[in-house]
Amino acid sequence: MTYLRPSNRIDPSKKRARRLVIVLVLFAIVTSFVFPSAIGRTLYIVFSPVWKVEIGTASWFLSKAKLVQSKADLIAENELMKKDFALYQVTSLELSQVQEENLVLKEMLGRPKKGSSILAAVLRRPPLSPYDTLIIDVGADSGIRVGDTVVGQDSLTLGTIREVFPSSALVELLSYPDRETEVLVGTKNVPAKSVGLGGGNFKMELPVEVAVAVGDSVRMPGINSTIMGLVGDIKIDKSGSVASILLKAPYNINDLSLIEVVSSSDEKKNVR
Repeated sequence: MTYLRPSNRIDPSKKRARRLVIVLVLFAIVTSFVFPSAIGRTLYIVFSPVWKVEIGTASWFLSKAKLVQSKADLIAENELMKKDFALYQVTSLELSQVQEENLVLKEMLGRPKKGSSILAAVLRRPPLSPYDTLIIDVGADSGIRVGDTVVGQDSLTLGTIREVFPSSALVELLSYPDRETEVLVGTKNVPAKSVGLGGGNFKMELPVEVAVAVGDSVRMPGINSTIMGLVGDIKIDKSGSVASILLKAPYNINDLSLIEVVSSSDEKKNVR
């Protein structure tokens, strides 16, 4: 008796459907990496869990890679750290003094401390997020709101929440291109307006008569005054009356892994 073997051929329509699904998934993944600003709100929500898993996987591979890092790389990194150490040492000292002064003043005036904050992990940073933005792993489900202040290590002011999703949020850094921020410059707290240039850089203009020096701190106004930048370069225009000042954020965007989100409502209470 002869039996017919079951056919192993896949239905052509199913084959095409599978190919289409694979192409769409690959397209979405590539788009989320290469053109994150174009993926829209829906894909931010869909890919947030994927990014969280990726962060954990990347951390594991990074820890393994560090074990085989060459001696030359370590020496080069050490030299770079030495060059920046003096500047950051001055910044740290000045920041500590400002924090101590704020604490004393708040206790004297009976003012509350900084409002409640939420710790968040950075899922995406440039170039994998839109220019001078961060994507963090907390959102509306954690009480995050548009306008909340974002701070980094040592209470450095980084920016604000620009867009909120259920389990993630988009942070706009103060250095975002053309973003204007009211600031206080130097030891005399000269009021000025900084303009974001991107890449952690800012610019502003002041009359030449204002005493500003390279290395001076630039702070946010208010009871919770925090540093947002440092004077990096000063150029006088041809008329000799206006100083164009280049500012630089006292942190490296690529080093940001954990940040704090401070409720904007709490911040407003502290200003009253």
